[in-house]
Amino acid sequence: MSRYERARIDLREQARRRVRAATRWAALASGALAAAFTVVLAHQGAAAAPQPTSTPTVAPQGVSAPALAPPAQAPSVGFGNGYSAYGSSGGS
Repeated sequence: MSRYERARIDLREQARRRVRAATRWAALASGALAAAFTVVLAHQGAAAAPQPTSTPTVAPQGVSAPALAPPAQAPSVGFGNGYSAYGSSGGS
């Protein structure tokens, strides 16, 4: 192997080491940035959330909610315009 070839191989190896180091630093930086964003957004979400009241809300006595009535007709599958949600509207 000539000196020229050996020099080219050495330069290539140095470049590969630099690329590997740059890739490693970029991966570490992106992970740290994601963690920082997570912390910042978590704190903003906690600050924006309404604080619970210390006294529970009590419904007035003697007032009851109306009972629910069953529907007059069962729901049908379709769009109400003659077309079925499953394809054809009938036939053979």
